[in-house]
Amino acid sequence: MVLLGGDFTNYGCEDEVLDFCDFLQHLPHKHKLVISGNHDTVLHTEFYEENWWRFHLEKVDAESVKSKLKTVCTYLEVFLFPC
Repeated sequence: MVLLGGDFTNYGCEDEVLDFCDFLQHLPHKHKLVISGNHDTVLHTEFYEENWWRFHLEKVDAESVKSKLKTVCTYLEVFLFPC
């Protein structure tokens, strides 16, 4: 098992999350547990919906990005305090 905790993106961009998914797929571990950090804004759906403009030029479908991550790992949702 491998545990990866937070800030695996710089700005929570969809491309960064997809790159991370590719990285996870190549790990040999059977179980991959991921917890996002404060830089992984797109994964904090409620916060992202209200604040996406602070981090990105265009809004992305946060639920879709999160769903893609969940196909390669077990994702634990944590509460993000507003910045």
